[in-house]
Amino acid sequence: MIIFAISVLAIMLIFIKFIRKKYNIVPYPKPYRHINNIHKWGERFLILLAIILFILSYIIEWYLIFGFAIAPCIANGFRAYMEYKHQREEKEYIITFIETLGISIILVGLPIFYFGWSL
Repeated sequence: MIIFAISVLAIMLIFIKFIRKKYNIVPYPKPYRHINNIHKWGERFLILLAIILFILSYIIEWYLIFGFAIAPCIANGFRAYMEYKHQREEKEYIITFIETLGISIILVGLPIFYFGWSL
């Protein structure tokens, strides 16, 4: 199970390095920045939604924890969309999309490895 996650992360990092070299994408000087206010408030809403789902997963039902796990993927996908929409020339959205895809594969694959195909 851990080997799966590590291998997906390794493939993702190699692919990101290849894409950065191929398209000559320079990383941001700061690790994170918002594109505009819509982006900032949209991500804050998604983070708040993740926190609410995390709390509700302990109070109501345990399977809401999957919503908690999926909310950061949606937030990262939203970030990729905002970068694509407003800063297309920097091509950083490609890297963000690859990161979103890699994390989504891990979040879908880990329960399959843990519980088996009977989900």
